[in-house]
Amino acid sequence: MFTINNLKTFKRLIFAIIFLSFFLPAYVSITVPVLGIAGYRDEIINVSAIQFIIGLKFKYEPEEGEYRVIIEPLTIIIFIFTIVGFFLPNVKNLHSILAGISLVLLLFVKAIFDNRILTGSYGLAGVRYKFGYWSMFLLFGLIIFLDRITAKQKEEIKENNIVKD
Repeated sequence: MFTINNLKTFKRLIFAIIFLSFFLPAYVSITVPVLGIAGYRDEIINVSAIQFIIGLKFKYEPEEGEYRVIIEPLTIIIFIFTIVGFFLPNVKNLHSILAGISLVLLLFVKAIFDNRILTGSYGLAGVRYKFGYWSMFLLFGLIIFLDRITAKQKEEIKENNIVKD
Protein backbone atom coordinates (compact mmCIF):
# COMPACT_ATOMS: atom_id res chain seq x y z
CA MET A 1 0.00 0.00 0.00
CA PHE A 2 1.18 3.49 -0.77
CA THR A 3 2.11 5.76 2.10
CA ILE A 4 0.99 9.36 2.22
CA ASN A 5 4.50 10.61 1.44
CA ASN A 6 4.74 8.30 -1.58
CA LEU A 7 1.42 9.61 -2.89
CA LYS A 8 2.54 13.23 -2.43
CA THR A 9 5.69 12.53 -4.41
CA PHE A 10 3.74 10.61 -7.02
CA LYS A 11 1.30 13.53 -7.50
CA ARG A 12 4.23 15.89 -8.08
CA LEU A 13 5.62 13.42 -10.62
CA ILE A 14 2.26 13.39 -12.42
CA PHE A 15 2.28 17.20 -12.59
CA ALA A 16 5.78 16.96 -14.11
CA ILE A 17 4.53 14.47 -16.72
CA ILE A 18 1.62 16.78 -17.56
CA PHE A 19 4.11 19.64 -17.97
CA LEU A 20 6.09 17.52 -20.44
CA SER A 21 2.85 16.64 -22.25
CA PHE A 22 2.54 20.29 -23.26
CA PHE A 23 5.52 19.77 -25.55
CA LEU A 24 4.30 16.55 -27.21
CA PRO A 25 3.53 17.08 -30.90
CA ALA A 26 0.48 14.84 -30.68
CA TYR A 27 -1.95 17.09 -28.81
CA VAL A 28 -4.36 18.02 -31.58
CA SER A 29 -4.40 16.95 -35.21
CA ILE A 30 -6.07 19.27 -37.72
CA THR A 31 -7.06 17.86 -41.10
CA VAL A 32 -7.23 20.65 -43.67
CA PRO A 33 -8.29 20.20 -47.30
CA VAL A 34 -5.68 21.83 -49.55
CA LEU A 35 -6.17 22.57 -53.25
CA GLY A 36 -3.36 21.11 -55.33
CA ILE A 37 -2.70 20.36 -58.99
CA ALA A 38 -4.66 17.10 -58.88
CA GLY A 39 -7.51 18.56 -56.82
CA TYR A 40 -8.07 18.63 -53.09
CA ARG A 41 -5.97 16.58 -50.74
CA ASP A 42 -6.01 16.44 -46.96
CA GLU A 43 -3.09 17.93 -45.11
CA ILE A 44 -2.68 16.90 -41.49
CA ILE A 45 -1.18 19.43 -39.11
CA ASN A 46 -0.14 18.25 -35.65
CA VAL A 47 -0.30 20.91 -32.97
CA SER A 48 1.29 20.71 -29.53
CA ALA A 49 -0.30 22.25 -26.45
CA ILE A 50 2.57 24.71 -26.13
CA GLN A 51 1.58 26.10 -29.54
CA PHE A 52 -1.79 27.01 -28.03
CA ILE A 53 0.19 29.13 -25.57
CA ILE A 54 2.61 30.82 -27.99
CA GLY A 55 0.36 30.80 -31.08
CA LEU A 56 0.67 28.98 -34.37
CA LYS A 57 0.52 29.90 -38.05
CA PHE A 58 0.06 27.54 -40.98
CA LYS A 59 -1.05 27.80 -44.60
CA TYR A 60 -4.71 27.02 -45.13
CA GLU A 61 -5.43 28.13 -48.69
CA PRO A 62 -2.77 29.71 -50.93
CA GLU A 63 -5.13 32.52 -51.95
CA GLU A 64 -6.15 33.31 -48.40
CA GLY A 65 -2.68 33.41 -46.87
CA GLU A 66 -2.00 32.04 -43.42
CA TYR A 67 -4.43 30.70 -40.89
CA ARG A 68 -3.56 31.54 -37.32
CA VAL A 69 -4.42 29.52 -34.25
CA ILE A 70 -5.02 32.24 -31.73
CA ILE A 71 -3.30 32.03 -28.38
CA GLU A 72 -5.69 30.23 -26.06
CA PRO A 73 -5.87 31.83 -22.57
CA LEU A 74 -7.45 28.72 -21.04
CA THR A 75 -4.44 26.65 -22.08
CA ILE A 76 -2.20 29.24 -20.44
CA ILE A 77 -4.21 28.84 -17.21
CA ILE A 78 -3.88 25.04 -17.38
CA PHE A 79 -0.12 25.44 -17.94
CA ILE A 80 0.16 27.75 -14.90
CA PHE A 81 -1.93 25.38 -12.76
CA THR A 82 0.40 22.53 -13.75
CA ILE A 83 3.46 24.48 -12.66
CA VAL A 84 1.76 25.61 -9.43
CA GLY A 85 0.68 22.03 -8.68
CA PHE A 86 4.24 20.83 -9.07
CA PHE A 87 5.93 23.46 -6.92
CA LEU A 88 3.42 24.10 -4.16
CA PRO A 89 3.45 21.87 -1.11
CA ASN A 90 0.63 19.44 -0.51
CA VAL A 91 -1.99 21.74 0.97
CA LYS A 92 -5.31 20.07 1.76
CA ASN A 93 -7.28 19.58 -1.49
CA LEU A 94 -5.11 22.05 -3.45
CA HIS A 95 -3.97 19.47 -5.99
CA SER A 96 -7.55 18.23 -6.43
CA ILE A 97 -8.82 21.76 -6.96
CA LEU A 98 -6.11 22.57 -9.51
CA ALA A 99 -6.62 19.26 -11.34
CA GLY A 100 -10.42 19.58 -11.29
CA ILE A 101 -10.36 23.11 -12.69
CA SER A 102 -7.82 21.98 -15.30
CA LEU A 103 -10.10 19.10 -16.36
CA VAL A 104 -12.99 21.51 -16.88
CA LEU A 105 -10.72 23.96 -18.74
CA LEU A 106 -9.50 21.15 -21.02
CA LEU A 107 -13.11 20.48 -22.00
CA PHE A 108 -13.65 24.20 -22.65
CA VAL A 109 -10.48 24.36 -24.77
CA LYS A 110 -11.75 21.42 -26.81
CA ALA A 111 -15.15 23.02 -27.38
CA ILE A 112 -13.71 26.44 -28.24
CA PHE A 113 -11.07 25.05 -30.58
CA ASP A 114 -13.56 22.76 -32.35
CA ASN A 115 -15.85 25.73 -32.86
CA ARG A 116 -13.05 27.96 -34.20
CA ILE A 117 -11.74 25.40 -36.67
CA LEU A 118 -15.13 24.24 -37.92
CA THR A 119 -16.60 27.72 -38.34
CA GLY A 120 -13.37 29.14 -39.78
CA SER A 121 -13.16 26.40 -42.39
CA TYR A 122 -16.92 26.28 -43.11
CA GLY A 123 -16.97 22.69 -41.87
CA LEU A 124 -14.24 21.46 -44.22
CA ALA A 125 -11.50 20.99 -41.63
CA GLY A 126 -11.54 18.23 -39.05
CA VAL A 127 -10.08 18.13 -35.55
CA ARG A 128 -8.88 15.02 -33.72
CA TYR A 129 -7.56 15.08 -30.18
CA LYS A 130 -4.53 12.87 -29.80
CA PHE A 131 -2.45 11.24 -27.09
CA GLY A 132 -1.19 14.52 -25.60
CA TYR A 133 -4.68 15.87 -24.91
CA TRP A 134 -6.15 12.64 -23.54
CA SER A 135 -3.07 11.87 -21.43
CA MET A 136 -3.41 15.27 -19.75
CA PHE A 137 -7.08 14.59 -19.18
CA LEU A 138 -6.43 11.19 -17.59
CA LEU A 139 -3.48 12.40 -15.52
CA PHE A 140 -5.48 15.27 -14.03
CA GLY A 141 -8.16 12.71 -13.14
CA LEU A 142 -5.51 10.49 -11.56
CA ILE A 143 -4.33 13.39 -9.39
CA ILE A 144 -7.87 13.88 -8.09
CA PHE A 145 -8.15 10.15 -7.36
CA LEU A 146 -4.80 10.09 -5.52
CA ASP A 147 -5.75 13.17 -3.51
CA ARG A 148 -8.91 11.39 -2.36
CA ILE A 149 -6.84 8.34 -1.32
CA THR A 150 -4.44 10.60 0.60
CA ALA A 151 -7.34 12.29 2.40
CA LYS A 152 -8.83 8.91 3.31
CA GLN A 153 -5.49 7.67 4.69
CA LYS A 154 -5.12 10.84 6.78
CA GLU A 155 -8.59 10.29 8.25
CA GLU A 156 -7.72 6.68 9.13
CA ILE A 157 -4.51 7.80 10.82
CA LYS A 158 -6.41 10.40 12.86
CA GLU A 159 -9.02 7.82 13.89
CA ASN A 160 -6.33 5.34 14.94
CA ASN A 161 -4.50 7.97 16.98
CA ILE A 162 -7.71 9.00 18.74
CA VAL A 163 -8.54 5.38 19.62
CA LYS A 164 -5.03 4.76 21.00
CA ASP A 165 -5.16 7.78 23.31
